[in-house]
Amino acid sequence: MNIQRLAAFAGITLHSAVLALGAPVEDISKTAFVAPQAAEAQSAYNKAVEEAWRRYQTDVAKAAAAYAQALKSAYKTEVEKDNLEEAMKLRDEIQRMSADLQAGLVLYYSFDRPGPNGQIPDLSGKGNNGVLEGSRLVPTGKVAGACQFNIQNRKDRVIVRDSDTLDCKHVTIAAWIKSADKDEFWNRILDKDWKLGYNLCLGGAFQQQRFDGKVFFEMGEDAHIGSDAVVADGNWHHVAATYDGQAMRMYIDGRIQKAVRKIVKDIAVNAFDIGIGNSRGGPDQNEFLGFDGLIDELRIYNRALSEKEVLLLFQGN
Repeated sequence: MNIQRLAAFAGITLHSAVLALGAPVEDISKTAFVAPQAAEAQSAYNKAVEEAWRRYQTDVAKAAAAYAQALKSAYKTEVEKDNLEEAMKLRDEIQRMSADLQAGLVLYYSFDRPGPNGQIPDLSGKGNNGVLEGSRLVPTGKVAGACQFNIQNRKDRVIVRDSDTLDCKHVTIAAWIKSADKDEFWNRILDKDWKLGYNLCLGGAFQQQRFDGKVFFEMGEDAHIGSDAVVADGNWHHVAATYDGQAMRMYIDGRIQKAVRKIVKDIAVNAFDIGIGNSRGGPDQNEFLGFDGLIDELRIYNRALSEKEVLLLFQGN
């Protein structure tokens, strides 16, 4: 068996799938090889790959997890003959799906560390770097670092200067958030103007109704949807909102929400900056719209991600 081939194959291509399982990569790379029962090991490995491939047909995230488990088993057992043909097919498909998550990406903040001059580096490659205004980076994120916003500091935010790449006719906004704030205010996660652009926020009070702690996606007074349940519970949640030119959709922890708003229009082009963790400034700057908590792994796409793609983001793929 070419164990170096399998080790390199597993270690390089399955990093994201292993993360989706929540298993540290080190647990695999440090595993000692055991003496093989070659035929049994090969048969079990092939069955595991076949099962992983079958699962992919219905749920790519489950397939990634099953595939990682299969390679963990193979990694532990030194076999003399390896048949990786089906594994290669699945690997290529997972890689393709992961590559698709780069298509249309116009802003990506990992919040792991500051860039030059203390800016938040935009990892999408579009140059939409952010500027910390009161908010700060902390090491206690969902994935490594995060950005912390304190409700006591009314103007904590990250400002992203307007650029043509952020004028999205269709859009996906996605992030991990952690907050326990369920007050009456509409606390901004990301704001490029809720009336004339796009906005993701925690709900508050409106016309004697209370939407405290639910997530809302807004694109104007006649275009908004909310999550099924409260997410401001002090735990990490993955939130995503999409608009494809036909309908607005919301996802919480990878699951599509019941509310789907049918609306046909392009999101208006504007010259407003983006505010993260607060309003963008301007007309709303004196209104109390600050987010209280942590935001991590924030992304903006200029297209609507599919349900499977949102699930991949949630799974960490």
